[in-house]
Order: sequence, then structure tokens, then C-alpha cells
Amino acid sequence: MFKISEFSRLTRVPAKTLRFYDDIGLFKPQHVDSWTGYRYYSATQLPRLHRIMVLKSLGFSLDQIKAMLDESLSVDEMRAMLRMKRAEIERIVDAERQRLADVESRLQWIEREDSVLSTYEVILKSIPAIPVASMREIVPDMEALPPAIERMFGELMGYVAAHGAHLADISEPGGMGIVVYHDQDFNCENLDIEVASPIRGSLVAPPDGHIHVHALPAVETMACTIHKGSFGGLGEAYAAMTRWVEANGYAIAGANREITLAYDPDGSPDDYVTELQFPVVKKN
Repeated sequence: MFKISEFSRLTRVPAKTLRFYDDIGLFKPQHVDSWTGYRYYSATQLPRLHRIMVLKSLGFSLDQIKAMLDESLSVDEMRAMLRMKRAEIERIVDAERQRLADVESRLQWIEREDSVLSTYEVILKSIPAIPVASMREIVPDMEALPPAIERMFGELMGYVAAHGAHLADISEPGGMGIVVYHDQDFNCENLDIEVASPIRGSLVAPPDGHIHVHALPAVETMACTIHKGSFGGLGEAYAAMTRWVEANGYAIAGANREITLAYDPDGSPDDYVTELQFPVVKKN
């Protein structure tokens, strides 16, 4: 018989593991000296130990292995358990393949995002007060936002034109039109928006109060970036702006604005030009 150290070298199973297997009743020594407590193993035990190691490598738990060996399973029973283990491993492999595909997709998205966001250049500039005619409403959700903005601009410009004022030139601050987002928490529901048309000349607001004539306040430090393309792609400009504000130690200090610089309802959305503006202050 072999001492535990000798049996460990022979089988390449650590003595610590052999002691643990003994403690849980999975693989007990052939003999234990009652006086010294030394464990002794026999070469006749090698088939059981080899079977334990094989089943363990196949992913069976020690409790499952003990039950399989102690119950002397038939060949058919052993075959059924191995088939179940194979099915389990196949499910795990399929799940890991899907996870790998998800990771790869996410990596591609991040690389694309970095590439897209790097195309936005953010500059700081002062914005003067802008005389405007405006309408302000609560829009229920993001889906309702585009038609609400289009309707409000149509009504606003119609009123301005009908009452003798002139829309400001594209070269003046405010461009063709402005959308002001008064919500600072960027909720996707019940958005508080103001649609404004820059004007030149005097204009009297209607008595019902749904159109206002006032000046959007001047902003000393406005972070600005240009988005070219459809309004649906503005999310990328917002992401670039948010990243820039955080990276450069600024904080958003008021309602952000979207300034329409180029827009043709009958033209291609690829030709739209929008300036995104955020009032900012330097953090302490």
C-alpha cells in the first residue's frame, strides 16, 4: 500500500484533495492507521479515482459523482446521465455564443459611437438677446414632439407674416427658428418646449396669450455644436455635447436650444443644419 504522499505523486492528485474526498466519503483510503491516523491507499483503488477525475472533468458535481459510483449505475443509466450532461453543456455553449455575439455587437456600437461623436466640434460663444415671437406648450412624449413643433412653427410664422413683422434673416442670431427645452432633467414625457421665430420690427401679441412677443435672454457662455442631417440624428449631437461638457469641467446652466440654420420641407433631410446650444458655467 501507499502512503498518501506516495499515492498523490503516483496519481498526480494533491494530497489535500485526497483528504477532502475522504472527508466527504467520495474516495476513502484502503486503510487508516488507528494509532497514527495515516491514510494508506492501494493500486486497486485507481479505477475509482480515475472515474472520479473523468466525471469531474465532464462537469459533474462531486455529489452527482458520489451517487453515480455508490449506486453502481448500469451502462444504460450512465449513458442517460451523460446524454443529459451533453444537453446541458450544449445549452451553455449556445448561451455563451449568444453572449459573445452581444459583446461583439456592443464593441462595434462603441467604436461607431466614438467615431461619430468625434465628428462634433464644440465651441463656446456669447449669445445676445434675441427678439422672438414664441409659443410654449407641454408635449406629452417624444413621439408627439415632431408634429407639435411643426404645427407650432406653422401657426407662429403665419401670425408673424399676417401682422406686419418680418422674420429675422438667417445670418442673425436665432437662424430660421428656435426650439427651447425648458426641462432640465431631460424627461421623455410632458416636455416643456418653446418654439420661437426670431423677428425684426414691432409685433403685438394676440390677446388670447397663446403667442408671446419677448426676447430670449442673452447667454454669456453657450456651448455650441453643429449637426448636419435629419432631426432624428440629433441624439448623436446631444451625446457629443454631454460628453464635452463633462470632460471639460462645465455644468449645464439653463434651457438648451436647437437653432435651425438650414431646412427645406421639400428637400432632403441630409441637407438640414441644426445648431445645438447649451448654456454652461465652469464648475468650481
